[in-house]
Amino acid sequence: MGYLYEAMDRAKKHLKKRNPKAYRKWWVIIDKRWEMTLHHNLHAAGYFFNPRFQYKDNVHNDGEVMRGTMNVITRLAKTMNERLDAIAEVERYRMKLGIYR
Repeated sequence: MGYLYEAMDRAKKHLKKRNPKAYRKWWVIIDKRWEMTLHHNLHAAGYFFNPRFQYKDNVHNDGEVMRGTMNVITRLAKTMNERLDAIAEVERYRMKLGIYR
């Protein structure tokens, strides 16, 4: 699932590079389709938790990715303690601590 985020980013950058004057109209179409049919919290979480993307230099952990990831955690973790534990684990993952080294 996380590969979809990376593919969309690459496609948009490619369009901008190939046609700097007209890329915006294509971005509008892509973004509209993305929001209507392709964007889901699980895609965001899949991208976030994929080590290939998480630990590269130009990671795309913007608000959209983090919101989607937190929405998945909130849905799966039923109690506040479970949510807090999951969020703490996410931070350990991001920082490459413990088992994530």
